[in-house]
Amino acid sequence: MIPQEARDIIAALLQKTQAGEANWQRTRFAGGRDVFIDLGPYVVHVFEGREGAVFVRLKDDSGVELLAFSVAREDAEFGMASELLSLAHQHVMNPGGVLDDVRRLVLQAGPVG
Repeated sequence: MIPQEARDIIAALLQKTQAGEANWQRTRFAGGRDVFIDLGPYVVHVFEGREGAVFVRLKDDSGVELLAFSVAREDAEFGMASELLSLAHQHVMNPGGVLDDVRRLVLQAGPVG
């Protein structure tokens, strides 16, 4: 369940993500749907857990966890959390952008890898 004190934050992140105004990034070497947004002094990390639950963690810039919660499929706010994760994941996995980047790296002169 999204805690009351975080609902407006998640709603605003969803709105900015829908508008293309959120710079989500992919967590390196993490499997599955795992994204984060760096807000300067804070980082919001959103990822999919077991049985499809959406997990959200808020950390400060030194890595201290300030808030963590999960939203299970049965929760009323699951739709909002799931949409946020899906849109953020689509943003970072932009198939055209990823393929263009891989193409550039593979086709560059010299050895690759």
